[in-house]
Amino acid sequence: MPSIHKVQRAGVLAISGIAILGTMIALTGTPKADEAVGTGTPAAATVPAPTDKPAVVTGDSFFDGFERLSRHRWNISDGWSNGNYQSCRWRARNITLKDGVLFFKLGVEPDAVSLTRRPEGEADTVERTKHDRDYNCAEIQTKQVFGYGTYETRMTSIPNPGTVSAMFTYIGPGLDPTKPHDEVDFEVLGKNTNEVQLNFFRHGKAENDKLVPFGFDNATQMSRMAFEWFPDALRWYLDGKLVHEVKATPEKPLPAEPSKMMLSVWSGQGENMVQWLGRFDPSRLPQQATFDYVAFTKMGDPCQFPDSIVCKTKPAP
Repeated sequence: MPSIHKVQRAGVLAISGIAILGTMIALTGTPKADEAVGTGTPAAATVPAPTDKPAVVTGDSFFDGFERLSRHRWNISDGWSNGNYQSCRWRARNITLKDGVLFFKLGVEPDAVSLTRRPEGEADTVERTKHDRDYNCAEIQTKQVFGYGTYETRMTSIPNPGTVSAMFTYIGPGLDPTKPHDEVDFEVLGKNTNEVQLNFFRHGKAENDKLVPFGFDNATQMSRMAFEWFPDALRWYLDGKLVHEVKATPEKPLPAEPSKMMLSVWSGQGENMVQWLGRFDPSRLPQQATFDYVAFTKMGDPCQFPDSIVCKTKPAP
């Protein structure tokens, strides 16, 4: 539920991750070979009517093992917060990379410091001003949107009430005001890191919240999380096991808008967030969640790495 995605919990409606005002910082790096623009023979050209909307260009399959951060794939959120329900501000410095693992830190926001020089013989003055948020948090999002396929990561979460560690897809207000709010989630709530919350949104409406146990503490042991997003069904997997499935019906359609993929950790504030997440304990800070890899496999494409769910399931129709 973290970046630019709206959340509806305990009567709260808020934008939870992408900036309405703020800065998205592009990560630097040399593009990988798998990021080259594809080539092929175009189909016969057709001229659309002037009223036709341009087709949405979606991203291709990829596997990112975080040997580095690609400037072509990722943006990092920096310098803003999502709303009054969030007690932290996104900070680029909270994301670090070591030995192929991405670390997302939740920490204490330092005061802003200003120095005023005084005439010779007088002492300079230092002023400290508190920011509008007491804590800082971390989020990255893909530059491209992606459509039907399989989304995967391997991660640990932060054990602290009032926090969320997440991998999810999102499109809608705050990211693209012309699109409805569609979303699919894995959210580990820090009040109990032995389970994960699964959910999806279709046109801004939350559907099918479900808590699923890991069978261990995800704060200390990584879990492989994957969801298949197809036109007819959503399926969530933990460590290779199918744990939840929702099939599309005429009465309850599934998300259909190509979306960005996001990873984040954040902390909440206010009684509505306390009801959902528990009461945040800042005495535990700083804390970190970790992400070992992230992958997207377009519907119909072959599997890309041995642990992928796509290697173990039948190809999508």
